[in-house]
Amino acid sequence: MQRTTGKNRITRHLLVAATAVAALTAGMPAAHAVDPDSDQAVISAVEKVIDGTAGQADCSLAATSSIADGLTCPGTPDEYHEETIDYTVLADGGKVSEDYTSEELNEVLAVPAGADLTTSDEVVIPGLDAPTDGTNPDATDATGRWKQVRYSVTRHSLLGSVIYDYHTVVNFKYNGSKVVAWGSRYDYFTRESSVVDTIGREYNSKSALPTSTAYSTMKYKVKLCSFGSWGCYATTYPSIQTRVTGGGSYSRSKASS
Repeated sequence: MQRTTGKNRITRHLLVAATAVAALTAGMPAAHAVDPDSDQAVISAVEKVIDGTAGQADCSLAATSSIADGLTCPGTPDEYHEETIDYTVLADGGKVSEDYTSEELNEVLAVPAGADLTTSDEVVIPGLDAPTDGTNPDATDATGRWKQVRYSVTRHSLLGSVIYDYHTVVNFKYNGSKVVAWGSRYDYFTRESSVVDTIGREYNSKSALPTSTAYSTMKYKVKLCSFGSWGCYATTYPSIQTRVTGGGSYSRSKASS
């Protein structure tokens, strides 16, 4: 079997990208290739892509603009990813899992740099943290069965590249019939392109507990900005809602990029 080297893989990816761009720009008048951002037809097409009213012809024209790699054509499907981790918090504060060693578990549960933890609840370990004697009504006993659910949604550009990945992470404690506590809940971005400016969380909500079915929802505000003539040309609101149950099941209820 012939081995594919890193150089060959890169060449293959470049050929695929070049083919995609050629398909989008085929048949475009030569003026678009010279200065597409000054062509009124291209400007109009970009505006339609931004406001969500573009058809395929508009998307093809917008693909010749200087911000094509920061535009998403209406109807472009989002890409979703899902991960989950089951673990138990012991009375001494330790965490155990059937799928990971203690060291691996601590590593996979670690909060990534840049994550916004302002949505998280406080959970305590009896005997190690502040006593749950009524003086802190927000503190919840952490001992018991937990699950971490991770969902992400990816926004793609007209040229097929990634504009950003938006991630939400939800930790919840359950007892077989009820969701009894929220742990850390946070969101963060990866693979942001040069046009992405993450502004801040726009919305955050969680179901009151205990309950048999609970929801955690987070939405972020993102501006897409170019250093060229377009400036800040669009605002997006990536959002993910996670549904969890007292039996430990979970699902992505809603999401958008």
